[in-house]
Amino acid sequence: MKIPETQIETLIKLGHKRVEQFRANQLRAPNVRARF
Repeated sequence: MKIPETQIETLIKLGHKRVEQFRANQLRAPNVRARF
């Protein structure tokens, strides 16, 4: 299975954005962990 490098870069960028959003949400609402 061969994936073009541009697609890999896009996936990495999307993943990084999701991680940043997740961290920002955790900082804004630290009690989210208690709900899960």
